[in-house]
Amino acid sequence: MTTAAITSITRPQYICIDWENVQPEVFPSLHAEHVNMLVFVGAQQGKLSFPVVEAVQKMGSRAQYVKVTQPGNNALDMHIAFYLGKIASEKPTAYFHIISKDTDYDPLVQHLKSLGIGAKRHSDVMDIEWIKHTKSIALAKESNDFFQVAVEWLQARSNNRPASVQAIKNTLKSAALGNSLDDTQAETVFNELVEKKYVVVHGAQVIYPKF
Repeated sequence: MTTAAITSITRPQYICIDWENVQPEVFPSLHAEHVNMLVFVGAQQGKLSFPVVEAVQKMGSRAQYVKVTQPGNNALDMHIAFYLGKIASEKPTAYFHIISKDTDYDPLVQHLKSLGIGAKRHSDVMDIEWIKHTKSIALAKESNDFFQVAVEWLQARSNNRPASVQAIKNTLKSAALGNSLDDTQAETVFNELVEKKYVVVHGAQVIYPKF
């Protein structure tokens, strides 16, 4: 997971689903106010699955359907491109997640990136990095085992890991583990990282030899 892919959790996130190409069966909880969703439905598509309808309803004004009215080659793709451009002009800090297995979107994604607009294509909603991380934290809460989540989080941040002992402990409590731990629990996870040599302490600084 690159820094660009992670993105700031406070910047506007737009999940744009190509419903002609993929029909996700599972949707995560998308309660955060900075998360928005657009479901693009083909001109000849008349049915939507219950999970997507439920997700759109729960998100209220932050989610909408965009129905393509006329059939045609790449008609839905053009609608997605139009809405991305429109939203990007209104909200230049927005990050876009195109949900589709269609690699024809990749040149569009690269062009957006060249303009400084955050974008990435995913084959499924659950492939979005911060959604996967949120799910991992939820599972860790159930088992009370946060060690593997911490390892995965550090592994993903190849260019931006905490450099000091205090910084990594603070990070374990906040961003890495979603404010799920108290000081004692964060200390336990940190000690396990050190014990298993994922983290090596040099004075007040740390290095990551296994990543």
